[in-house]
Amino acid sequence: RDRDSRELRYERDLNVVNCPDGRNKQVVHDSGSRATAAQLRGYLGLDNTKKGSASTVQFFQPQRYVDELWHRMADLEAEFSSLWGANVYLTAGGTQGLAPHFDDVEVFVLQMTGTKRWKVHGPSEAFHELATECSGDLEELGELLLDVELAPGDLLYLPRGTTHYAVAGAGEPSVHITISTYQKHTWHSLLDKSFTRLVDAAASTDIEFRRGLPVGYLWQNGTWRADPSKVPNELCSNVARLLRRMADALEEGRVDEDESVAQALHEAVDSYALDFIANRLPRPGANKVDGGPIVGPEDVAAAARGKVRLADPRWLHVAPEAVIADELDGDDGEEHEEGDQEAEGNRYGEDEEAQEDDSAAGEGDGGIYDDKDSDDEEEEEDTDDAVRVFTTVANERELHMGPAQPPQAAAASTLGAGGRQVLDKLRAAYPKAIPGSALGEWLAPLLFCGAVELDGAKSK
Repeated sequence: RDRDSRELRYERDLNVVNCPDGRNKQVVHDSGSRATAAQLRGYLGLDNTKKGSASTVQFFQPQRYVDELWHRMADLEAEFSSLWGANVYLTAGGTQGLAPHFDDVEVFVLQMTGTKRWKVHGPSEAFHELATECSGDLEELGELLLDVELAPGDLLYLPRGTTHYAVAGAGEPSVHITISTYQKHTWHSLLDKSFTRLVDAAASTDIEFRRGLPVGYLWQNGTWRADPSKVPNELCSNVARLLRRMADALEEGRVDEDESVAQALHEAVDSYALDFIANRLPRPGANKVDGGPIVGPEDVAAAARGKVRLADPRWLHVAPEAVIADELDGDDGEEHEEGDQEAEGNRYGEDEEAQEDDSAAGEGDGGIYDDKDSDDEEEEEDTDDAVRVFTTVANERELHMGPAQPPQAAAASTLGAGGRQVLDKLRAAYPKAIPGSALGEWLAPLLFCGAVELDGAKSK
């Protein structure tokens, strides 16, 4: 689709809100309708013929359309290994768009034009600090920490859970951009994704986890039956003992030891990484959806005669096929929380027609493919040593921070036995190139999925 001609719709691409009483946000746009320039001028108080309260226009995820922002945010995602989102706020002079609230992301506010006076408060509740969920409009505010007016070029950092609100300076509209990250990117997030794997691994290697529960333990435990005067509680002590055994096994185990707790943790990291690869911005200049190079047979032949190097490792992930095959083949993707549309790092919605168009992207494009099914007619080989390589070359920037994409949506190639050794050789040589012929049968699939590139190709 032509980005310059794509129509913008309220709620999918932008919201219009105001907060005339300073405490309660109001949504003033027509739900789902098409936005026009004349409407937006009226909402910003720039058209005296339009009636109604001056408002704030929130434009979601401008990196979908602005190349320079795409490039910078893609670099941030590569550096931090975390998704980054952005919103642009245009606020009519002398008005407040949002009520006091806090977000579940780390927010960087950059003032572009006009001025805006910000008030920042400490948490009114202990759980607000480094919050993992967005708040609604807040009535009770913590201690005032900062009262500052931002001018063009000023930058303000708001940690997760920091209550804030702002009023545009009188006169011209205020424009600022927020760039945010670390949504659901905490130790809690990792433990939540990995804990069941860790317990299962501990149970497979430690008989203490497989022993039966005490006879009649239900009749001495539970929130109603447990004696609160007995501290420590016997049940709690037993669970704590098992957790300490699991912690010891985690610290002492080897990542390459089958069924070890340490290996289970790193398998969970693989799952975490695949979700990130499928949903991050594509690598500028390399993703095929945005006009990047399509690899053809002549490129494979040239690579076999010359040298290749591993693409920037921050743009790919490798995971054992035996570990991820069942998970991927039976997983339609995690549902990422979209949160409130005024949250700084939220994802945006897509209409059904757009989703249908997006699902077709990347088909028949000469190299964006997952070749895991390419050998259906051949005898199924042992996958114990096979690995799958995932990259961003098929990612669509228009979907960034939108509906969660499953790992299967990412470009991938499966390498059979010996493929991991080839990747290890490429990683050891990086950023230097090695002869393409050294990759053998894995040269073509690695080129097709963008995991390797010809020596001399520009790498960002």
